[in-house]
Amino acid sequence: MQVPARLLEYAAGRFIALPAHVTYGLVEEPTVVGIPGAATYAYGMLAWQGERLPLLDIHTLVYGDAAV
Repeated sequence: MQVPARLLEYAAGRFIALPAHVTYGLVEEPTVVGIPGAATYAYGMLAWQGERLPLLDIHTLVYGDAAV
């Protein structure tokens, strides 16, 4: 059985496959606006379709250190 997926390169040479049914869309070249004083795991905000979305580093949030 094949399930449609979206292949996302999240770092040079590193990929993750996300099932299409759990994704709404992918932003290929986002413009991220930083937030002064934000937590280390908060990269900033991303403008998408008239909304502001938080951009978080889940690894840093969970483990407390920056992702490699």
